[in-house]
Amino acid sequence: MLLHQSKSEKSYHMTACILSAYQKLVDTLPHFISPYLVGFISELISASPAALEDHPDVDPDAGEPSRKKRRQRTNIGVHFTPDHLATKISSVLKAIAGKVPARVLVPMFTKCYEKINAEEWHSVRVLLRMVAHHVAVLTKHDLSHFALPLFDFYLETLEYRDNMTMVDKDEVDSVEEVSVNGTISLLLKLPEATFKPLFVKLNHWGCSDDATPTRTTTFYHCTCVMAGKLKSLFSLFAGPLLSHMMESLKHEEIDPENVTRCRYVVETFKLTLLHSSSNFMTQQRFDMTAGVLVDQLEKSQLDNEMLQDYIINYIIPCIGQLVMSSRNDVAWQPLNYQILLKMRHKNPEVRLHALETLLVVAEKLGDDYMVLLPETIPFLAELMEDENDNVEKRCHAVIKRMEEVLGEPLQKYF
Repeated sequence: MLLHQSKSEKSYHMTACILSAYQKLVDTLPHFISPYLVGFISELISASPAALEDHPDVDPDAGEPSRKKRRQRTNIGVHFTPDHLATKISSVLKAIAGKVPARVLVPMFTKCYEKINAEEWHSVRVLLRMVAHHVAVLTKHDLSHFALPLFDFYLETLEYRDNMTMVDKDEVDSVEEVSVNGTISLLLKLPEATFKPLFVKLNHWGCSDDATPTRTTTFYHCTCVMAGKLKSLFSLFAGPLLSHMMESLKHEEIDPENVTRCRYVVETFKLTLLHSSSNFMTQQRFDMTAGVLVDQLEKSQLDNEMLQDYIINYIIPCIGQLVMSSRNDVAWQPLNYQILLKMRHKNPEVRLHALETLLVVAEKLGDDYMVLLPETIPFLAELMEDENDNVEKRCHAVIKRMEEVLGEPLQKYF
C-alpha cells in the first residue's frame, strides 16, 4: 500500500503508526516512560496545533475531527489526513493524562509549559486540556497530595494575559478561558479546609497592591466562573470582595482591558445577587454599590461599541438584580433618584440608557414601583419633549411599557 502513496501520504501513515505504537506503550507500561515524558508531551503538543491549522475544520476544543470526512478512501484503502492525526495526538495525550501516575505526571506539567512556546496559544490550550483531564481522573488521595502543585501550575498559566502582551487579545482570551475553567474545576474538587487557603492565595495574587491590572482582570474572570458554579455558596466569599470590586469599576481610564475587567466584576456581582439569600445585601452594601453602578451609565457617552455592550448587557441587568436583592423602599428611593438624574445628562446616549435602566427597575418592582412614581413623573415629562428625537420616542415607548407593568395609565399625570 505504501508503494502507491505519495510522499505526504506516507509521512501521515508513518506518523499515525508511531502514534499508535506509543499509545500502546502508554496503555501497557505507563510507569516506565517517565524519563521521556517531557520531551514527548512537548513534541505532541507542538505538533497538534500544526495539524489542526492545516485542517481548520477540526474542533480544537474537542480534539475531534469535523463531520466532514474523517478519512479519505482511495482505491488502495485508507489514507491518513491531518484531522486524523490530530485525533490520534489527542488520544495519546488523553491516555498519558489518564494512565500515568500523578506523582510522575504532575511535576512534568510545569516543565512542559516552560518548554513549549507560550506564544503558540494553541499549544498552551492543548496542554491545559490535558491537565484538566488528569485532574478529572485523580483519586481523592492523589488530589489531597497534589492540590498545591497543581494550583501553582494553574496560577502560572493564569499569568498568560499579563505576560503575553504581544499576543492577539482574542487568542489570550481563548487561553485564559481554558486556564480559568481548569483552575476553578480543581478548586471545586477540594475540601473546604484546602479550598479556603487556596482561594485566599488566588485573591492576594489578583487583588493585592502589587497586582497588575491584567492580573486583576484574570482574577475576576475566575470569580465570575466560580460564582456561576457555587451559586449561593459564593456569597460567603463575595462580601469581603465588594469594596475592591467597586473600586475597580471607578477606574477612569477607558481601554479594552479595563472594559473586560469591568465586565467580569459586574457579572460576578450580578451572579452573587442572583443566587444569594435575602440577608446578603445589607443597607450598607446597597449604599456602597448602587451609586457606583449607576455612575457607570455615564460611560455610554463615549462612542465605543464595547462600552455600549457593557452598559446594555452588564450594567443595566445588574442594577435590575440589585433592586431585586433588597425588598426595601428606603433603599429603592435613592437608587431611583440617581437614575433619574442621569436622565438629565447632557449626552443623549446617557439619557437613553438611564431610561432603559428606569424601565428595568420598574419591571423588577412591579406594583411596588408606585411609591417611586411621584418623583419619576417630572423627569419623564422632560424627556417627552427632549431635543433628541431618539430619546423622545424611546421615552414614549417606556411610558407605555410602564403602564402595562403598573396596570395604571400614566398620561393623566402629565
